[in-house]
Amino acid sequence: MSNAIDFIIENGVLTTYVGREKEVTITDGVTAIGEEAFSWCSRLTNIVIPESVTAIGGSAFSGCRSLTSIVIPDSVTAIGGSAFYGCSSLTSIVIPDSVTAIGDYAFLGCDSLKSIVIPDSVTSIGKSAFDGCSSLTSIVIPDSVTAISDWVFSSCWSLTSIVIPDSVTAIGEEAFSWCSRLTNIVIPDSVTAIGSDAFCDCRSLMSIVIPDSVKTIEKDAFKDCKALRDIRISPGTLAGCKDLCLWERAIPRLSLHDLIAVIKKCPKKLKKKAEKRILKSDDKEAMLYFEKQSRLEEYAAFHHTDADTLRDSILSDFGMDETGCKSWSLAGSFVTARMEKDLSITLLDANGKVLKSVPQKGADPAEFDTAKKELAQLKKDIASAAKLRNSRLLADFLEARPRSSESWKATYLNNPLLKALAKLVVWQQAENTFILDGDGTPIDASGKEITLGDGEILLAHPMEMGAELTRTWQAYFLSRHLSQPFAQVWEPVLDGSAITPDRYAGATIPQYMLMNKDLHGITMKGQSKLKLRDCTANLKLVQGHHDWVNNEFEITDFRFEKFTRAVNHIAAHFDKGTVQGRLLKDDASAAQWLDYFTLAQITDFIARVTEKGDCPNSAAALLEYKQAKYPDTDPFADFVLEW
Repeated sequence: MSNAIDFIIENGVLTTYVGREKEVTITDGVTAIGEEAFSWCSRLTNIVIPESVTAIGGSAFSGCRSLTSIVIPDSVTAIGGSAFYGCSSLTSIVIPDSVTAIGDYAFLGCDSLKSIVIPDSVTSIGKSAFDGCSSLTSIVIPDSVTAISDWVFSSCWSLTSIVIPDSVTAIGEEAFSWCSRLTNIVIPDSVTAIGSDAFCDCRSLMSIVIPDSVKTIEKDAFKDCKALRDIRISPGTLAGCKDLCLWERAIPRLSLHDLIAVIKKCPKKLKKKAEKRILKSDDKEAMLYFEKQSRLEEYAAFHHTDADTLRDSILSDFGMDETGCKSWSLAGSFVTARMEKDLSITLLDANGKVLKSVPQKGADPAEFDTAKKELAQLKKDIASAAKLRNSRLLADFLEARPRSSESWKATYLNNPLLKALAKLVVWQQAENTFILDGDGTPIDASGKEITLGDGEILLAHPMEMGAELTRTWQAYFLSRHLSQPFAQVWEPVLDGSAITPDRYAGATIPQYMLMNKDLHGITMKGQSKLKLRDCTANLKLVQGHHDWVNNEFEITDFRFEKFTRAVNHIAAHFDKGTVQGRLLKDDASAAQWLDYFTLAQITDFIARVTEKGDCPNSAAALLEYKQAKYPDTDPFADFVLEW
């Protein structure tokens, strides 16, 4: 046994043990065991600590590889970092209720430690505190602990179960990594973050429940969890997940709706796998996903059909009758949703009275709930379908894409949504231009009924119609207060022979007018390159801004081989952007180019200059020009529908 002469004590702190005994009893009256006091005492097998000790310092018993047991008295409040690091023979330890903190690396490498009780008094457990305790089979973390630190239970190979209390808000990096026998774990609703590699290589982990409270799951959190099959995770939580393993296992188990909702957040390595599952589905939602990605042709080919068939049938079918109405039976009467000419929905009762909402009085709760949900979905579906069809109409317009008369009639005369859209654009068959009137009858610009033949039908373009007929069609829409899905009859017509490569020399266009214009044949690559349909051009940065979307470019070397509808559209857009740039700098001299623009574009210029507010010269020039040329038209009239 040891005696007092073996201890060096300073001011009540046992700073050094100089003996070589296997069993040691610390002198009563010692208040603390200092840092490294017994470190690397490899012969030490057990020790008695008196009640007078209140703290065990860092590395106090580190490297005591023969120490098999120790009783920590109730007087101790803190166990320092690395206090029992490398005590490879220590099999069990009881931590008293007086301890509030277990330091970093406190029991690191105690590979014989089979059991440990952590009292409710402990509020913090340091990083790697039980790292490498490979004989530890189970552990209960008290409710007083708020965070599971980095590496705290890493390489606890024998650990089969663990209870994480509701008090924990974060699970640190590699907290349970290499716990290869851990089979399942429940993460409480209090946890908001799971660190990187937190459960890495938990090869026996078969199930995991991750609550909605978790906002971030870092990279490799569940890497190499090869047995993991039962995963319960919401789409919102998965969207914040950076871990490939969870994504890979969740993709086959999510509902199609949830998968589509989170696919934008899907890691690039797994995007194809996720899309393949969507591609195989014959659900309408899967078709819509590929349509929104401009890849419906790919989906159609996989299902042995064509994109137009899907667009014209399934994607445009919302359960409405041929008049554009859908009804529900409530309280012995009918409520009807009617689609208007601008594609909005009006709700009517059985007597034709307009309703603000689905009436609940007297209705069966289940029927009311169904009608309410279906009405909301109908409005959403019509707006979404109209937007997608508008994109297709614009593409067909710029491509001059024809359809057979039979196909056109089947598409636009039978489906109520498509019929409503067909009433808002001008069509062409041979030399005739026409539109569908309120009853769906084809009429020409003068209102005269015409008979459609067997020839192909396509969207008319002012380039082919000529100025006089175009103005007639513009008057048709203005007089009826109709807005188009896109600015068809308001499309400017340029003189292709007058467009030279240096057309935009000395003028600038803001970057935001070049972004997200793919449907218009303009694709911006990175922040300085353009890919154009049927033509080419280069960009030269003239002025940079901290808000880079306002960078100003000069368009140089604008060229084309054939002056197509698409080239006309792109050049007109560039014209608008360069003139608009001058107007927004209050350069009234830009008014000299206004004759090149349509009324719709002049109206847009006025709106933008008015919104900016510090362009008095430009505003005056625009209003004067508009009043002189279009005196009877509201300068803020809407020419294009908004969805």
